[in-house]
Amino acid sequence: MEFTAVGQVAGKFGVYATEKVEKKLVTSKTTRPRLVDEITSDTDKFLEAANHRCFNGWYINLWARYKFGKEAFKKAREIEKLQEKANFEAVPYTTPLPEIESSSSTKNFTAFESRKSLVKRIMEALDDENINMIGICGMGGVGKTTIVEEVCRQAKAEKKFDKDVMVVVSQTPNLAKIQGKIAQELNLVLETKDKSETPQSLWVRIKAEKKILVVLDDIWDKVELIEKVSIPVEEDHKGCKILLTSRRKNVYNKMNAEKIFSMEVLDEEEAWILFRGTAGEIVGSTDLNPITREVAREYGGLPIAIVTVGRALMKNRSKDVWIDAA
Repeated sequence: MEFTAVGQVAGKFGVYATEKVEKKLVTSKTTRPRLVDEITSDTDKFLEAANHRCFNGWYINLWARYKFGKEAFKKAREIEKLQEKANFEAVPYTTPLPEIESSSSTKNFTAFESRKSLVKRIMEALDDENINMIGICGMGGVGKTTIVEEVCRQAKAEKKFDKDVMVVVSQTPNLAKIQGKIAQELNLVLETKDKSETPQSLWVRIKAEKKILVVLDDIWDKVELIEKVSIPVEEDHKGCKILLTSRRKNVYNKMNAEKIFSMEVLDEEEAWILFRGTAGEIVGSTDLNPITREVAREYGGLPIAIVTVGRALMKNRSKDVWIDAA
């Protein structure tokens, strides 16, 4: 039986997820041992099994990688939920969960009622004169970047701002690149020889816009907007609104964000619609029902997992493959 299509797409997710489990386990043990006692033993066995299933760092066959990746994903989510429940700041790990790539199915993702409602509330917050900084908080892969892109699109359509700028900060922020990206978006040519003039030039250019939206995506710790990045906010520039995305709610508390929105996973029906839109016509196959529903339900409403698995299975009509995916 041929599993290459599934393995090539979902296998990558499996390798990532296995690594994520190991790093999250180290993080959890270091930070709050008592909270992870209930799954530590089970996870250690899981990682030991991973070592037995690997040969020179690669899984023996692609289908095994897919199935094991699903197990890894579940285990990573268990630990992540414990961390969120404990409300502590995790030690950073090196491989962030990727956001969903743009596609027809992910464009429809913002049409879900839960997402439309969130976008609407963010837009209302942007209209509030007493709110300068807004934070969107949610686990990796839940679709935060997709949401802020939709907010920017709507804000542009409604002409809420004279200019909008979006920059990815990441876990290892590079100040010069962040400033350079903002400058590029504002058509500002920075002097490459004298870096000391960059902050002032950027500050003046941003203040020149009467109303501007600055989106800082994927932040992991407090960003010194005024002192380091040179973004005038609050009393320095009332017309400058800051929109942030992060997995860590405490980051927004450090930055004194006036409004914080929590972004949850999709509900069961939304997850099914996203999966169906990604996997395509195959989900309507009579010989695969109701397995397709079970597969969609299996991934807990997390868009990145639903899209990854949907793409992997979209051309595979093997009932055995679908049963294993569920």
